[in-house]
Amino acid sequence: MGLTTEQKEKRRQDPHVQYIKDRICNKDTGKPYVFISYKSDDWEPVLQGVVYKLVKDYGLNVYFDGDFDNSSAGWLKQFQENMDIESCKGVLVFRSPQYMTSYATVLELMYSQSGLATDNDEPLPLVCINLAGSEYPDTDTKETTGLGDSTHNINANPERECFSQIVNTLHEQGRIGWKPFNRFKKEQAVGVLSQRLCRKIAEAVLQSYRNGIQEKDPQNINSIVNTIKTECGEDVFEQGVPDASSEPTTSPAPQQTPAAVMQTPDNLAPAAPASYTPPVAEGYTYTLFGQTYHAGSREQGKLMYDTFAALVQRFPDRIPALTRRTSVARAEDVTNANTREAKPPYFRICRSFPVNGQNYLVGISYGFEAKLAEIRGMLKLCGVNPAEFVLIQGGASSTANTTPASVSSSPSAPERAATGPAASPADGGTVFRYTLWGTLCTADTLANLMHDVFDRIAERYPDKVPQMAADNSLSAVARRDDVDNSRLPANKLNYFKACRLHTVAGQEYYVSTRYGREQGIAQLEKMLQVCEGRSDALEILSAPQKSVHNRSN
Repeated sequence: MGLTTEQKEKRRQDPHVQYIKDRICNKDTGKPYVFISYKSDDWEPVLQGVVYKLVKDYGLNVYFDGDFDNSSAGWLKQFQENMDIESCKGVLVFRSPQYMTSYATVLELMYSQSGLATDNDEPLPLVCINLAGSEYPDTDTKETTGLGDSTHNINANPERECFSQIVNTLHEQGRIGWKPFNRFKKEQAVGVLSQRLCRKIAEAVLQSYRNGIQEKDPQNINSIVNTIKTECGEDVFEQGVPDASSEPTTSPAPQQTPAAVMQTPDNLAPAAPASYTPPVAEGYTYTLFGQTYHAGSREQGKLMYDTFAALVQRFPDRIPALTRRTSVARAEDVTNANTREAKPPYFRICRSFPVNGQNYLVGISYGFEAKLAEIRGMLKLCGVNPAEFVLIQGGASSTANTTPASVSSSPSAPERAATGPAASPADGGTVFRYTLWGTLCTADTLANLMHDVFDRIAERYPDKVPQMAADNSLSAVARRDDVDNSRLPANKLNYFKACRLHTVAGQEYYVSTRYGREQGIAQLEKMLQVCEGRSDALEILSAPQKSVHNRSN
């Protein structure tokens, strides 16, 4: 499709688009930003409905192709140059039927994930927003995408060569399977790329992203902001702009003359979007080991610091194990701590804790939900029930990732939990709620669900873990040595592109999370089958809402 001349002019003159263009970042501005990847047909819901709010209300730095008045002849070079730069911290993907069946947008997606856009050969972070109407019909799939068609495109050959190169790269990395890869070779031989295959390639790339892609609702700006912070870091937001988890300042602003009032497309001063729900004025109140703590509305990191300090006091000998969490590291393993250049990036904001002669850093550069997940992970690694941490008030999701300490492993616990709604008001349908051996738990992502359940199974049945690793039908668990030295069947080895290291009885194992939801849960059930001969100890009570697409072969 594409825009008509009239539609292009409408977009060019749109005040929301002008507002974004006036603040656009690129490879030359020196500011950290996210790359906006979208289909031009979707410009209104993307630019007006989401990006404008992110830029105006939250100060997000963005790059997008704002040069609408000129030819797109330089598009191929332009998007690569603005992804290749260190300033590009991630990609905001606006998924729609048009996006998934356009070779141009899918090429942007593939390039960002191929490792070609970064110095360390790692994929760029992704945040995927699922636009309304993204359910796919069964009828559009044999139409061509126009890849390689030089009738009206002077860049057809370079685009086709680039697309082919990146498909080959992603296939070698195990992110595009043999079936779509072979279809691509057949279609390439006759000089076409069908919309059907283009969509399947895009789906494969999204599904193989790290621990699985979580699609965001374009109406939930708060959730989008938190996810951007978790995936891309907080530096992509301008300082001094209220974020999705901090209460705006309540001090009165000084009087301004009308001439000093900033004019926006709304003809109003910037205001928080309708979905913005600031925490209560008192900040955060929470308990740990029976002690009550408080943190200010802008002190989310204090929740993590207090948890770590409490664990140091009670379990100093277990602290080295906490480095398995991304938020904890030995000081010498972090470079440029407390700066924008920190590596790993979670330590852009951090605090040092001396423990038994070793300095440990606790990084807090996460969204709020991810902070709670890190707290739960710390507790579990010290052998503490995550229910010991209870968030009483504060935050837009005050209890989304906490479980009352009164929920125990009594036989009736699953039945009591199951009588509740599929998605409780506290979690808003954004977390997994499940019981394992009768204890009610939550996880914010499928990856954390899999790692958390594995940890508990391994704690109860450490002698069974070698059997899990040796079972090639259980593709989620393998000995580290077997993965690092490629001593596994190729079909199992491919799963460990996304994994985390676990230590059980002195032996190191990788646990893969490279699955869709149903497949990941099935892997957990197989673990229980190995250990108990049955899998009913795990019961999924509710899960985050996800989009359902019609799939065809």
